[in-house]
Amino acid sequence: MRLFRRRSSGSSFSPAESATLRPSFSGPVEAPFYLVSMAGYPNFGDELIARRWIEHLAIHRPDEEVWLDCRFPGTASALFGGLHPRLRVTDAVFRAVEDALRGSRRQVEDIVAHLGTPLYDAPLLA
Repeated sequence: MRLFRRRSSGSSFSPAESATLRPSFSGPVEAPFYLVSMAGYPNFGDELIARRWIEHLAIHRPDEEVWLDCRFPGTASALFGGLHPRLRVTDAVFRAVEDALRGSRRQVEDIVAHLGTPLYDAPLLA
């Protein structure tokens, strides 16, 4: 699972930046928190990691919005509902990946960085 901060609209990484990008936590991370995980298909490895992150954020950042982007958001909502007061669950990134793999004219980075369709924009901007 990766912990990301949302980038401002219109900004994206160049290929050179992407190749050398490393997480940097020199100070407080600004909300909203966006977790990307395979949690939601219960085998308990991914669910345990996601649960611990959500619990950690509930203790240390209870007022911040937390998004869990996972393959099975309905199951994840049932598993993690109530752990964090501002947890929201979606599958926007996974749908974007599937769309790109099935012949969409748009790449995942373009969908996430530049938006342009309510199917993806609603959960990414909410």
